[in-house]
Amino acid sequence: MARGLTARLEASGRRFQTRRLIHALVRGDTAMVDEPVRAQSISYAAGWGAGLSAVAVCAVIALASPSGGLGDAQIAMVRDTGALYVRVGSTWHPALNLASARLVARAAVNPVTVSADAITAAPRGPLIGIPGAPAELGRPLVPTSWMVCDSGRTVLVAGQDGGGLERARPILATAAGEHRGTTYLVYDGKRAEVDLRDLAVVRALRIDGVTPREVSRTFLDLLPELPPITAPAILGLGAKGPGGFVVGQVLRVSRADTAEFHVVLAHGLQRVGDVAADVIRFAHGVAGGELPTVAPSAITAIPVVQDLAVSTFPAQARAPLPADVPVCAHWSAAGGAADTVVLQGKPSWPPGEVALAQADGEGPNIDAVAIPPGRYAYVHATGVTGSSVTGPLYVVGDRGVRYGIHDAETAKYLGVEGDPQPAPWPLLARLPAGPELSVAAAEVLRDGLTP
Repeated sequence: MARGLTARLEASGRRFQTRRLIHALVRGDTAMVDEPVRAQSISYAAGWGAGLSAVAVCAVIALASPSGGLGDAQIAMVRDTGALYVRVGSTWHPALNLASARLVARAAVNPVTVSADAITAAPRGPLIGIPGAPAELGRPLVPTSWMVCDSGRTVLVAGQDGGGLERARPILATAAGEHRGTTYLVYDGKRAEVDLRDLAVVRALRIDGVTPREVSRTFLDLLPELPPITAPAILGLGAKGPGGFVVGQVLRVSRADTAEFHVVLAHGLQRVGDVAADVIRFAHGVAGGELPTVAPSAITAIPVVQDLAVSTFPAQARAPLPADVPVCAHWSAAGGAADTVVLQGKPSWPPGEVALAQADGEGPNIDAVAIPPGRYAYVHATGVTGSSVTGPLYVVGDRGVRYGIHDAETAKYLGVEGDPQPAPWPLLARLPAGPELSVAAAEVLRDGLTP
């Protein structure tokens, strides 16, 4: 029997009938107000279509740019070994480190991951780069302060404000490891030389019998140095002075709220602090005995002079800090003006302290650094008193190594961000020195590295 042809409408009706039967089985009715089964079928088909389209697009991209190819990359890293290569013209050179590769490429770009076959197939040249340059720098740390802590070893802390510590009492100190080293009185964030054989100064400062504590040279060098504390020479000592007083005599002048000390000089009176007054009395002993107390009216007509260099003497004598209390010198240069404060106590600093190979305990070197891991400080050298003149540029890594930066353009090639912040040179000089980073040094070709 011949099979009849099926019309399009008949086929459509059969499909509708099939969907209606399925709907009746699934939903329990034949009304077919909606068709969830058909919606599921359409979603299923659409998902397959989208997936196949994505696979097709990826295939086209893979054909156009094969995985692991060099393309137009400037710096490449082999996926399996981590070896770095940098492009010079059409030649690929193995690079000693990322800093060197960026300097050669003159761009702060990251390496493109490639296959070993891609490098093997490309023209290759000799080794290039700066031995000892950093493999990576990390993220910038903008330190406005530096702190050196001394407690039997010397630790450099970057970017900490010394919170929780109090200002230290005066410290009688000498540099550890220095034979017949100079003795200093540390006060008001500064240091002044003191000769312990000068009994007038020793008694005026009330440091009789005090043994100087040994601190690192780095700690001392971070403190601005004042003129030595010595008894000033007085011209015409013992002669008759203005107002009928004796030259070299110290007067106590009563004020409404306190008392002031004035020393009689040949051409007038000079106001001095407690320590300076005692130094003069112990050294010269003019008109010994009790200090004469005079009324302000007795000296009103006498000229005021500034002949004696005693303005940097401590205002008052205080008992020195015991030798077993840790101390820190905190240096900051916010706004260009440097400020140094000596703190007492042991501070807390970020985790990640790194012990240095140059550590020498109580010697002059810095023993450890506390810089947050993965951070670097971009600085320019300055004096401990601060300066508006910009000194040499450096990057200090989280391992405490300082790298010289040839110029600002070199810093840009390395990806160093921000403006350089001031850092005291006496501190930078005590850090382990890495190589200077420059384009010229990075472009040196090498057949190998010798120990």
